[in-house]
Amino acid sequence: MNIIFCLSYTNIPYALDIIYRNKNYLVVTSNKRIEEFFKSFFDEKKVIKIPNLSFEPSFKFPIQLIILYFYKIKIWRHFKRFKNRNVYIFFVAFAFFEGWLVKKMSFNNKIYLSKAVKVKIYEKRSFYAILSKKILNIVYNIDVIPNYNGNRIIYNFTDKFYEDIAAISYPVNKNIHNDFKKKLRRYYNLDSYDIIIFLGGIVETNYTDRLEYVNKMREIVDLMKNYNSLVKFHPRYKKIFMNENELPSLSSFIPGNLVLDCFDYVISSHSSVLFEAANKNLTAISLLRFFNPINKALRDHYINYLNDNLELNAKIYYPENLEELKHIIGL
Repeated sequence: MNIIFCLSYTNIPYALDIIYRNKNYLVVTSNKRIEEFFKSFFDEKKVIKIPNLSFEPSFKFPIQLIILYFYKIKIWRHFKRFKNRNVYIFFVAFAFFEGWLVKKMSFNNKIYLSKAVKVKIYEKRSFYAILSKKILNIVYNIDVIPNYNGNRIIYNFTDKFYEDIAAISYPVNKNIHNDFKKKLRRYYNLDSYDIIIFLGGIVETNYTDRLEYVNKMREIVDLMKNYNSLVKFHPRYKKIFMNENELPSLSSFIPGNLVLDCFDYVISSHSSVLFEAANKNLTAISLLRFFNPINKALRDHYINYLNDNLELNAKIYYPENLEELKHIIGL
């Protein structure tokens, strides 16, 4: 059996590649939306959802430690039976509990690694960051590095962690199986659209303020009403701020990276679908410069993150106003 840890939407094309190559598999996720996706299109008996037990140190941590203690016992009781299996992972950050679980499994199983994204490390050396790193190491028995993105600290797994679990590099074919793509196209009638806009998160994560977003997003929506455009809200950030829902929408639980081939133009702020689209030679348009950021360092971090994941000759466009956006799309 192949055990696949699929923890984010960027992981799904990787997981699908393994599923189509090997029918004997088990998908493990802590994301409810990902669980719904796999159970909707594949054998639901081959999908397991575990609780999200990756806690960052905070004032709640003492209570969370008690919860974590009991869940460690319960979940390990289930997973310790897996021996001599192939375990596939794609995560690079955040997944502390899954890192703990995979490390324990690595003693009796082979671990295969294909990193879903590339991340540059800007190590944070504050007292809080160093203390949190030590706490995470003790609680989860993992090695992480505090990486500052201009707005918050993200704890990335280190090379030492991957060495500790004897991870074997695994080249994944990220091209979605043609039969599955055809199923999505037909079911959602996606051939009727040319442009997809990914919405959600830009206000909620304090990239820009609500008024700035409402005023400028209204311009985009009013423009796109005249064209074959579709919107897709982020599965966690689905709040309607103005008239975004006046455009046709795609179900939020469908991973955006599975339908990119159906469109000519992909618009978002800082979603990974932008570099995924650009790497497929689609026109990828980021709105990071379109909206005035609250924190310019965060904008620069997002732009670097997107560009660092581009393949050779791939490009993401960053229009600063509506006229530049119209010119890129050819309107």
